[in-house]
Amino acid sequence: MRVTIQEICKFASATPTSRNFTGGENIIDRGHILNCGNVNISDDSDVYHILAFCLQTSCLKNEPHEINGQITKAGKINGMECTCKAGLGSTCKHIVAVLLFCNRNNLENLKDITSTEIKCVWNAPHKSAFEKYDMRPLLEHNCFKEKQKKYEAKINTKISSNFDNSDSNTSPVEANK
Repeated sequence: MRVTIQEICKFASATPTSRNFTGGENIIDRGHILNCGNVNISDDSDVYHILAFCLQTSCLKNEPHEINGQITKAGKINGMECTCKAGLGSTCKHIVAVLLFCNRNNLENLKDITSTEIKCVWNAPHKSAFEKYDMRPLLEHNCFKEKQKKYEAKINTKISSNFDNSDSNTSPVEANK
């Protein structure tokens, strides 16, 4: 069983163009859901107890957000909580991302997470997700290289115009006096 998009939108008071929905899609598409599984599932229970960890997009090095919730075996969302500031309202982008994960993956196939694994379940995936991001000084990123080129071109234009406007016998420093 999978959670339907209709159920996700109904639960999160969202549409596919809502901010929390598009934010959730971005989180899942970037691989920021570190782990998502079932906790303490008994065979006779008709509810999946979902536990997931999601990278904090604002601070990747911090501990990930923890998302907990219950989804029935019929795919109805009973409730969800997230440790982020907006998570108490049950409609944050992290919750939507976990629900989208449950839409893309069969609930019966989610891995079981035991209570002893809960504390360290995010460590290994957190490190592998973090390795995706190449830490470099800002000046080495393309957007800053482009700005630097434009700035240098502007400076070179000013310098060459100073040479063109100066007398042939006058240095550029004297011409600016």
